[in-house]
Amino acid sequence: MGNLVPLAVDSPLQDCPDRNQEKIYCNLYAHDLAFTFLCAPNDTHNYLLNSFVKNGVITRIGPTYGFGKAMDLNGKAASGR
Repeated sequence: MGNLVPLAVDSPLQDCPDRNQEKIYCNLYAHDLAFTFLCAPNDTHNYLLNSFVKNGVITRIGPTYGFGKAMDLNGKAASGR
């Protein structure tokens, strides 16, 4: 660590980093497509979930909070608990 030298900056406003990186950070959770699907594990309960797609890949899944609205193909509805 003996070769570390403090950085001398005359004007921090002129030497600030590239601000284009902020666009990348803000665009991190942007999605191209969103759709809702039903997840029914073991036919015990149903979950309505939102899926978010970016560049053709599902990047994240989140709840719709519509638990009482979920229904399978046979007409079995989920409880609203």
